[in-house]
Amino acid sequence: MSVSASGSIPGRARFPWLQACVLLAALGLLLLFGVEIGARLYSVARGDLSLRPDQGVQGEQGLYRLDPDAGYAMNPNARLRLVTAEYDQVLETNSRGLVGPELPAKAGDEFRVVVLGDSYTVGSQVPYEQNYTAVLERLLHQAGHPNVRIVNVASGGWSTFNQAGFLRANRAWLQPDLVVVASFLGNDIAENVFATRGGYQLTTEHRDGLTWGPDAADLLRKSDEWFPSNGVQLPPDRSHWRAGDPMPTPVPNPPSAPAAATVPARRSTPAPITDPVLAAKDFLRQHSVAYRLLIARPQRVHLNLSSFEWLLLRDYPDTYWVELAWPLAEQYLVQIQETAAASNAPTVLMLIPHPGQFDDRAHREMLDRYDLDARELDLDRPQREFRQRAEAHAIPVLDLLPAFRAHPQRAELYLRRDTHFTALGHQATAEQLAAFLEPLVPPATLASASSATALALARRLHEALERLTREGRLTREVPPRERRASVEALREDCRRGRGALQAEETIPAHLVMAACLNMESDDFLAAPEAAMAKSYLELALSGATFAPKSTRAPQ
Repeated sequence: MSVSASGSIPGRARFPWLQACVLLAALGLLLLFGVEIGARLYSVARGDLSLRPDQGVQGEQGLYRLDPDAGYAMNPNARLRLVTAEYDQVLETNSRGLVGPELPAKAGDEFRVVVLGDSYTVGSQVPYEQNYTAVLERLLHQAGHPNVRIVNVASGGWSTFNQAGFLRANRAWLQPDLVVVASFLGNDIAENVFATRGGYQLTTEHRDGLTWGPDAADLLRKSDEWFPSNGVQLPPDRSHWRAGDPMPTPVPNPPSAPAAATVPARRSTPAPITDPVLAAKDFLRQHSVAYRLLIARPQRVHLNLSSFEWLLLRDYPDTYWVELAWPLAEQYLVQIQETAAASNAPTVLMLIPHPGQFDDRAHREMLDRYDLDARELDLDRPQREFRQRAEAHAIPVLDLLPAFRAHPQRAELYLRRDTHFTALGHQATAEQLAAFLEPLVPPATLASASSATALALARRLHEALERLTREGRLTREVPPRERRASVEALREDCRRGRGALQAEETIPAHLVMAACLNMESDDFLAAPEAAMAKSYLELALSGATFAPKSTRAPQ
């Protein structure tokens, strides 16, 4: 065999390794590209929002001001554009620092409903005309209450602590006839604790220009040690709060503090990643849907006091500030009730649920994020806790959780990432609230005088409902036939008194009629609906008046 001078065998070409490697790399890239396209199509089919990097909401620097009564509030005449992957809206405040139109002087026949809330009530994710407070006003006008005005008194991050302080300081110009406390259970209970413990301070280090004081920041850091599921082995906490112990005095807003003492922003910018492998993984997590679906796993997060999920635990940690969380919420709610009563205005409580309580996907994500077992949780516990505390003070409660669970489009009530109401969520909330409030918002023709007939019937019905509830005869565990028999006597009492009630155009008669209509509904045969009827009867018995301001003594 002859060999050429170059050392190669004549007639046999060299294998094209370079071209083969380039071809394989191209095929690999094409395969990866195909997998990424498939993952994105799959995400679109599932309705995921994974196609854009998580940019979060832009900061709100300059929107807030410190307030000695409310802790903080929004600045008057502010205008801010908020842009995320899910919405692009402009948030505007009026001359009072509230969202919505300017509040004119109160007309003589105006019935004013003040809605106290947080970012769910601000509703900056949708145009204001789609906000549930605006929709609520339209629904009540359409239902025959043209003199009703809904006043949106809310600020992002507020809890009952802030709402109580703001109402107390501004009741004179708000002039409420009815006060609605819209509480988002996802963070209101914990934020009462932080506000009480540390107050607020302005800081350029926080993306919103506002944060809790340093004592609250320290409390947040320590709370990571309270939850056994975090795997932290520490000696038991010896400090406790028990019913009857004195409540802590809220800490005033501290002076401006250095950046190191502030609570980090919830979506703060992370430090640059220097490890090339970790940097590559972070890049893929941010920009590759396929990586997030097929390779990346949800990052486990520790429970702490700011987490909503601890409120769902069947067993709370035996720790001072956890033990105080619900009593503080109750205390500030009662302060709101007392301030409203000074204007002769009743108070009602509306409970806004967390999406993890009714949306299957959000619930699964919640379990994965905190590595929780569903058996550790009681999904109804927050609503049950707050309802019991409100009803102990005769405050009617509208719980949105049952309606949201039953909603045919429940997965579309909240934004997937932002987790605030969509336009559909605002509409559903307004419809539930309008139905709940309508018996409490009488036509201007009704008189506020007491009615012996209505009060006597209210007393009989209330006592009967109390007895049936105490005996457990209105629960779902009782057979439907027995439940119907239990309330038939109440329905008959309503039927006998209906003629006299309709003839009396008085507020107590109006409220008793609302309770009777509720009892005659098929939906009444369960404890939550019975509680609503009891709330109407308690308002009738309380002597609360709903007459227009023109019939009252000057404020």
